[in-house]
Amino acid sequence: MNSALLLAMRVTLGLIWLYNGLWQKIIHVNFEHLAVVAGLPQSAVSPRVLLTLIGVGETVLGLGVWSGVAHRFVSWFQIALLIALNTVGIVFSGAIPNPAGLIAENLPLLLCMFAVALHGPGAWRGRER
Repeated sequence: MNSALLLAMRVTLGLIWLYNGLWQKIIHVNFEHLAVVAGLPQSAVSPRVLLTLIGVGETVLGLGVWSGVAHRFVSWFQIALLIALNTVGIVFSGAIPNPAGLIAENLPLLLCMFAVALHGPGAWRGRER
């Protein structure tokens, strides 16, 4: 697979994790995301704290995707996490109005994650990693 395309996928995936984690869950809270977390069964922490913790995790994951370190592990981890987050949100929260749309929107992300997991992180600064 083309190394530049793999790098572009990695950059895009990192941006998506950072946007959803850092921006929508920590800096500028998306109330739809908060509603999904608030709809989950009771936990030991408030929905706002749980949303922040998820946001921190997504932010770290985005940075991990960008780094290219352990790209196969990170790729498979983000695949599992995306499937888990969507499944929990759909099954347990009741706050996702269009589950089929959510799944359809995430299919391109899953394909990019699979491509990076199978073919490597791509070139960075003119060298293959």
